[in-house]
Parts: sequence; C-alpha cells; structure tokens
Amino acid sequence: MPCFSQINYWKEEGEDETMALYNPIMGQTDQGLAIGLDPHTYYFVNVQVFNTAGNGPKSEDYLEETLRSGESSGHEASSLSKWLSAK
Repeated sequence: MPCFSQINYWKEEGEDETMALYNPIMGQTDQGLAIGLDPHTYYFVNVQVFNTAGNGPKSEDYLEETLRSGESSGHEASSLSKWLSAK
C-alpha cells in the first residue's frame, strides 16, 4: 500500500500554517527532515500521513527552536527529532 508522510513547518513569528513549508517523506518511516530552517528561530511543526484511504488528520502543532548558527547538537537527537520519531 503506497504511503507517505508530510512534515509541515512555519515560523512562529510572522507566518501561519497557510505559509508552511513542507517535506514529503515516501514510505513508512518514524523520522523525517525539515530543511531550510533559519538558526535561532522558533517553528511550529505538524505531521500528516497519506495513504490509499486518503489524507490522515494532522498531528497537533509542536513549537521548537532551532539551534544558533554554528552550534551542533552532537549525536543526541533534539527534542524536535524525538517528537517527530514518536509520531
């Protein structure tokens, strides 16, 4: 059964969900990637699954701050990636 997820994300300040960027992810997975994020910025994120039965409901919106430019999270997953993995 074809299935994909979509991560939707937008800045907390000055944007709303109608302006969201999105990243489709093919296949069944428990992780994803949000690209093009600005450093030291708060983003709302939600996830939606699509399959042959149609569009699933969007998850609740989750607010997370990106790292500052030049910072590294090391090998530990951020709370955002932990949240995306749990959805």
